[in-house]
Amino acid sequence: MLCYLLIMITVGISLHFQDTYDKEVTLGIIEFAKGQPQWRLSGPIGGLSDSGMRKEEQLDALITRIEHINDLKHYKNLHIPIIDIAGAFHESGIYSVQNDDESTGKKAGDFIRDMGVYSVAYCGVKDASWSSQRLNGFSKSIGKPFQEIPSFTHTLGFYKNQKLSKALYKFLQGLAIPTAIFCCNDIVALKVTRHILDLGYQIPSQLSVVSVDNDPLLCTLATPTLTSVALNCFSIGYKAASTVLKLLEDKKDEVETIALISPLEVVERESTQIFLTHDEVVDKGLIFIKEHVNEGINVEDVIKVSATSRRNLEIKWKKARGKTILSDIIEQRMKVAKRLLRETNATIESIALECGFNTSQRFYAIFKREVGFSPKKWREMSKKAYR
Repeated sequence: MLCYLLIMITVGISLHFQDTYDKEVTLGIIEFAKGQPQWRLSGPIGGLSDSGMRKEEQLDALITRIEHINDLKHYKNLHIPIIDIAGAFHESGIYSVQNDDESTGKKAGDFIRDMGVYSVAYCGVKDASWSSQRLNGFSKSIGKPFQEIPSFTHTLGFYKNQKLSKALYKFLQGLAIPTAIFCCNDIVALKVTRHILDLGYQIPSQLSVVSVDNDPLLCTLATPTLTSVALNCFSIGYKAASTVLKLLEDKKDEVETIALISPLEVVERESTQIFLTHDEVVDKGLIFIKEHVNEGINVEDVIKVSATSRRNLEIKWKKARGKTILSDIIEQRMKVAKRLLRETNATIESIALECGFNTSQRFYAIFKREVGFSPKKWREMSKKAYR
């Protein structure tokens, strides 16, 4: 009988695990590693290594998060494949698999634009390329040069500090009412919302907030809960691990030096759920849709509550929202459906009723038309991405 010796490969994971980003990336790495029997994952969390992180000279490859320029020389001197998932610095010989930050800003801008907002602002992290790229994408989406967008930037340490800031107060007080504020991540958004409420403004009717990261703990514990762009961290980890495999197999010609992973979707919560336009008649209809969408309402119901003619409301709606009344009803139903599919184990039939559809067949057809996948398929994809 022939016996084959399986040569073990040790792949290091050097992450902080202080936020959802690192944890979700690691899940993607682990998922890929399940198909590589010769791999041994080594890292600072239980289950990856018997005794924590092994010495770097014993590693065959390393997936890490480079956040300081001084780390670049150190990592290059290891002479092993290095995959960075932060994207803060780019250096020859080090490969990067990171979130597409410009696309993230664009997704936030698209969402805010669809809300019918005319006035916007930005709160970001000073001297961070990812924050700047998110602002660039945001400005392109809303069609306004980033220099013309009211912006407040400071260090990440400033935003993590619970102390109230006179500078941030002054910035917020200078904004027009209403304004939608795009914050570069959930940590920034938490501090911004605290200052908004402390000033006595109402969220979201006066100032609304859209964030990034969709950290479930930060977003749901915030007051009000935060609308946030969800990043595809699982795919970042999976792609980083697959890049390691190609480099170890000497297939550098198949590897991108910088691989960008597009974000998922904007997960809507209370910080944007009712944003008023500049037309009171349309506002009344929007609020009615959001509050009664699960009751099977139609365009005629919206017309009745708006107390105007169909023609007049349709003209006003198109001008204020850039879409039809029916489109807004369907869009709101899809938001409710996605939330229920993602966050609950409710049946498709019960979700259809909760979204205001008379039959599950009608729900299935419209969901597939609007989203591109069946409700069941979308749920499977979403739960995997948000695990």
